[in-house]
Amino acid sequence: MPLVLAAAGALVGRRPALSAYAVGTRVLGVLGFATVFWASAYPLQWYIDTSADRILPLLAVFGAALFPLLVSEALETGRADPLP
Repeated sequence: MPLVLAAAGALVGRRPALSAYAVGTRVLGVLGFATVFWASAYPLQWYIDTSADRILPLLAVFGAALFPLLVSEALETGRADPLP
């Protein structure tokens, strides 16, 4: 996840929408799971014990799938933007 955030940071000036998508999915993923955990009647420790080992890999796999796109966009220099 740190590599995805670093690549997104490198794209803020050139591709702000892609950068916001990369960072936003991380933030919304963590906040979404945290909201479900705290809104439930079950104790927080039960969720941590039963699902924490699945949540972080889910966000990491999505980041790993997005990382090549971020790197290719960061390294691309000769493409003209379609919109002014």
